[in-house]
Amino acid sequence: METHQHFSYDIVWEISTYLPVKSLMRFKCVSKAWNTMMQCPNFARSHYARSHDPLQPPVFCFNSKQITKII
Repeated sequence: METHQHFSYDIVWEISTYLPVKSLMRFKCVSKAWNTMMQCPNFARSHYARSHDPLQPPVFCFNSKQITKII
């Protein structure tokens, strides 16, 4: 599954699970790969689990070489 050249599939998956459902529905038309990812039952479970997690979502730090997840 291809994603943007600068982002791996795992990063897109991780960030997408934190987005509101309304935004995800809009992003389904970004690409076939994103649409397929969002239709995956595992993605739906991950998104549901994150949306019901009482903890604050993690902060992602972006720089030109890597993306770091800070818990």
